[in-house]
Amino acid sequence: MKTIKRKDTLKDLHNKIIKCKLCKGIKSCVCGYGSLKAELMVIGQSLHSYNPETPDRQIPFVGPSIRYDSGDLLYTTLNQIGYSFNKKNLFVTNILKGHPSKNRKSEKYEIKNCSLYLKKEIELVKPKIILTLGTDARKWFNLPRIIQPYYSMTWQDAGFMNDMIFVIAYHPSYMRRSGKHKLVHKYKEHLDVSLNTAKKKNKEKLNGR
Repeated sequence: MKTIKRKDTLKDLHNKIIKCKLCKGIKSCVCGYGSLKAELMVIGQSLHSYNPETPDRQIPFVGPSIRYDSGDLLYTTLNQIGYSFNKKNLFVTNILKGHPSKNRKSEKYEIKNCSLYLKKEIELVKPKIILTLGTDARKWFNLPRIIQPYYSMTWQDAGFMNDMIFVIAYHPSYMRRSGKHKLVHKYKEHLDVSLNTAKKKNKEKLNGR
């Protein structure tokens, strides 16, 4: 009997997503990107605007080479904490698998249509920690609002995938466009603390504590 590899299954899922026509006005639909052995799965809102520099593979949070965009903020912060594609401990995806026209908000029916794909990604990767970015991702998991004045927090859900550890954070694009760019260092600091707390919780869980 032929063994089905997880990377082949992810490729099949990607092919299904790019062929999906359920939502009108959604462009460049793609599967998530990263390692199937990732400890951390990052889940954002929707795909970045089309990136002509990588026409064969659109990657979440990677758009045209614009300095100081949300992807730059996200990946720089994650790299400082120890997560990167090169280290094969990171998988990044979105609630909505495509790019809404005119950068509008995702519709509820669009999120519902993409839910099956997201569930499959989680099933394939089996992350130890999930970082949600933005309201759509937070609400999809029915997670609480972030306690002010913080920009991220750690949350453990005993009812999801064997006591899943979540980090809930504001979307980096919110920090960039809302006039809060002066507080970006605080965003990085809070995310660093939240993710390191999650890593510690995961280590304790693995050690049976």
